[in-house]
Amino acid sequence: MSLDISYRPFGTLFLIPLRNGLNRPTSVRGKGIKMVNMGELFANNRIGDLPMEKVQVSDDEAKKYLLEPGDLLFARQSLVREGAGKCSIFLGASEATTYEGHIIRTRIDKKIASPEFYYYYFNSSDGRENIESIIEQVSAAGIRGSDLARLEVPYLYIAEQKKIASILGAFDDKIELNRRVNKSISSLTQAVFLKWFVEDKQVESWAIGRLDSLLVLQRGFDITKKDQVAGTVPVVSSSGISSYHDVAKVKAPGIVIGRKGSLGTVHYLDVDFWPHDTTLWVKEYKLAKPAYAYYLIQTLDFEAFDTGSVVPTLNRNHVHSLPVSIAPPELIEKFENFAGPLLNKIHANDRESLTLMKLRDALSLKLMSGELRVKQANKVIENM
Repeated sequence: MSLDISYRPFGTLFLIPLRNGLNRPTSVRGKGIKMVNMGELFANNRIGDLPMEKVQVSDDEAKKYLLEPGDLLFARQSLVREGAGKCSIFLGASEATTYEGHIIRTRIDKKIASPEFYYYYFNSSDGRENIESIIEQVSAAGIRGSDLARLEVPYLYIAEQKKIASILGAFDDKIELNRRVNKSISSLTQAVFLKWFVEDKQVESWAIGRLDSLLVLQRGFDITKKDQVAGTVPVVSSSGISSYHDVAKVKAPGIVIGRKGSLGTVHYLDVDFWPHDTTLWVKEYKLAKPAYAYYLIQTLDFEAFDTGSVVPTLNRNHVHSLPVSIAPPELIEKFENFAGPLLNKIHANDRESLTLMKLRDALSLKLMSGELRVKQANKVIENM
């Protein structure tokens, strides 16, 4: 039996009318209650207890502008078209939270519709295509609340909406768990590195040498758009993985440092890769090891060796000359045995999360179109 899917204006599902947020100049921020800004909106699909700026809000404003769990937040404006109409959901927070003027708040009537369902709808390719139809491009891209309310959206019985949202939410819960685990692992390994190689009193007795006594850096390889094919080997630029190739230049594990633009950003890779010519990469480890090198490089002061003018640029020879403490080889080996597997775990979690995101998005389209039923999707969840 096919699902009973109809279409209706989005505004018919609202509990209260749409409302743009509060405008507060930077000069008066710092005290009061938390405010969701565009930065939080673009960085997080699901917004809860996050660090945010605080603003003063009057009692009258609080009645109109405080967020409630399930509120959908849409980016009213963006410098790039892809950001206009971006949808996040407010999950609730331990303290009162409001939102800024470039954000549109939508509060759905939970008696007739599921906010979570429409959060997933507007983050699907169909939902994004719907948003695209109302974007206006002038100096910046933007949407109007009145146009958002008129959008025709799919409607199912609320019980079915909740089931679909629950299935898709299971993917996000696992992705969020991976993110929290990775954050904890990263904090732990960095803390251990600092304790052993920076804060310990023994460090004062170690010899001081140049970075190139521990490792040798090499400039990345040039690659043209023609060379960038739909392969499986990541091409790593200063800002991260920029594309994929079908041939690896460097064997894992490897360290890449941003040489242009994103100055000094450090990437650790546990798969074979192609370092872009905007990077430096560790060609030889000498006394260092990959995990140790990754955390050591993050302690270096790259700003002092910026040789660029308009675009910040690192010179390999200058970086090689940076002074470093020469740690005992046995301590470096001990840290490698500790941190290496943990860094690999972070990457494994990232790859799993990427797979889960792709599967979630594919299921979202099939569930909302009725092509796939909830019982069938539940079998996928059971095998996760």
